Amino acid sequence: MHSTEDRPPDRVAEPVLFSSSAPAAPPVLETRDLSYHVDGLAILERVSIVVPGGQIVAIVGPNGAGKTTLFELISGHSRPTSGSIRMGGEEVVGLRSAEVASRGVGRLFQEVRVFARLSVLENVLVALRRPAGESAFGAIFDWRWRKQRAAAVEVAWDHLRTVGLEHEARRWAMQLSFGQQKLLGFASLLASEAQLLLLDEPTAGLAPAAIERVLGLIDKLVQHGGRTILLIEHDLDSVTKLCDRAYVLERGQILAEGAAEDVVSDLQMRAARFETLVEVHPDLPSEEEPCSR
Repeated sequence: MHSTEDRPPDRVAEPVLFSSSAPAAPPVLETRDLSYHVDGLAILERVSIVVPGGQIVAIVGPNGAGKTTLFELISGHSRPTSGSIRMGGEEVVGLRSAEVASRGVGRLFQEVRVFARLSVLENVLVALRRPAGESAFGAIFDWRWRKQRAAAVEVAWDHLRTVGLEHEARRWAMQLSFGQQKLLGFASLLASEAQLLLLDEPTAGLAPAAIERVLGLIDKLVQHGGRTILLIEHDLDSVTKLCDRAYVLERGQILAEGAAEDVVSDLQMRAARFETLVEVHPDLPSEEEPCSR
């Protein structure tokens, strides 16, 4: 009998490629054979993605596929079991999250994270990038910051104007609607001067009008702000409208990659086929009703 160590690794299926041409721009972010295991369970298995500079790349897939875990590894909050993460050609595996952030990486979490008892303007001031050793809250409370405060406040106002929150600047952050708090998160990202943005479901929970505003803002950040964006998104229409490339992640593995329009078209076609199959064979189990074994 062979031990588990003697067993060959499980085979990872090659992803379906919808475009034979490689991305033109040099990669800002690249992962190679990235794996993450917990108690022997593979959460991610040999995930390889490329995010070219100045593009918007989507990670799509069902809940539980490992998308947020991938962001945790890239941002340095968790360490992979194996594999490589390169930013600007340099290996970053092993760096702490603060060190990754200092390389120009910003993250918008799926759940809203704001300083509820600070004003909208103060939230952005706290996020402003400042020299090493300066307190984040110095922009608000430290008297030594007063000489620079006027300039900092003007920069913060500019970021609020960009996201359309300038009229809410004096309100407490906790008084904002859910959609407004997401926009405040974008303003804070701008204040951090991050160039690579990791956006976890930026349109989730938003009304249609707010979704259009967020999509327009994301496009503006890339087209006019020079940012590069990797986002997790369930709304396939948004992926088609916004993204250059897309990866399909399911059960911790990349199943397909290519131009966003091609990837989404294939996913929608597969979904339509499944719906037709269910109509013909209504006894087939759905995803919510797995087969019993």
